[in-house]
Amino acid sequence: MVEFSVHFAADGDLLEKVKLAQFSEKLGIDMVWIADENFFRDPYVLLTMIALNTNKIRIGIGCTNPYSRHPVMTAVTASTLNDISSGRFVLTLGSGSNYDLLNHLLVDGRHHVGVCRDALKIMRPLLKGMTVTYEGKYLKVLNAKLAFAPKHLTPIYLACRGPQMLRLAGNLTDGAFLNGVPLEYMPFALGYLREGMQKAGRNPGGFVIANETGFAVSDNPDEARELVKQTMIYYFLSTPSYVLEAVGLDEKDLGPLTKAFPDMKKVGSLITDDMIDKFSVAGSPKECVNKMRAYVSAGVNHFSLCIPDGRTDVLELATREVIPKVRGT
Repeated sequence: MVEFSVHFAADGDLLEKVKLAQFSEKLGIDMVWIADENFFRDPYVLLTMIALNTNKIRIGIGCTNPYSRHPVMTAVTASTLNDISSGRFVLTLGSGSNYDLLNHLLVDGRHHVGVCRDALKIMRPLLKGMTVTYEGKYLKVLNAKLAFAPKHLTPIYLACRGPQMLRLAGNLTDGAFLNGVPLEYMPFALGYLREGMQKAGRNPGGFVIANETGFAVSDNPDEARELVKQTMIYYFLSTPSYVLEAVGLDEKDLGPLTKAFPDMKKVGSLITDDMIDKFSVAGSPKECVNKMRAYVSAGVNHFSLCIPDGRTDVLELATREVIPKVRGT
């Protein structure tokens, strides 16, 4: 069964974000993700608000990093949220966003694969209530243990796109959280994930492959394509060269967009139809269904939708005309 979630940041009016989560739950959306990025309001505070004001929808951090928050304290927070939400919380770890967070903290993220590996090896047993002593190349802990017994087991996903991070996800986590990965890159991503699973002797059954994507649907396809531009620049700011190469682009093609940021009107004027086709799901309901079914055939079993700000009508149309036709694919 294919799952669907919405993904947004802890910016703006937090009460409006809670209402969006409640609206998503009412529509039958499976999950809501809050990003841990930039210097917006604290995402875990927002997740707590959402947990206390919803009943069924799952909640997740999508994603946090092992630099600005120590993995032990992340495990404490994750387990606490899972208790509060009665087992609805999912933790996603990632390398962290350079342009809007880590660069400002003067963090050297060049060894992110090793740091994430150490963090996963620390957090996994901690979240099971175990005492952890670990001496990794980048992270070390001594006799760390939650001061309470976790009531629920917290799933851990890894935000990944590169070969090493994809292998790490397949090796050590419950799911891969892909960030705006184009359809043409999926065979590479799936291959690296399988390598990681095979190394660990793991069965791929139950493994989540989520793709976060800019999304807009409308009975007017041109309107949808214009709307989706609001979210696309954030994928381009962090898309590595090997992903671009899979769709016949390189960093030179995106240079004008990154230079224009944060002037979103100018950025929007530079986003081409080809870029929209490669890096988003946007158009008529039929076009969106066809694109998502192609992703499902390529291995995706969870879509994390970044909808344009304030456009709940986009989400409502999706739950009527798109999601029901993709769920059972």
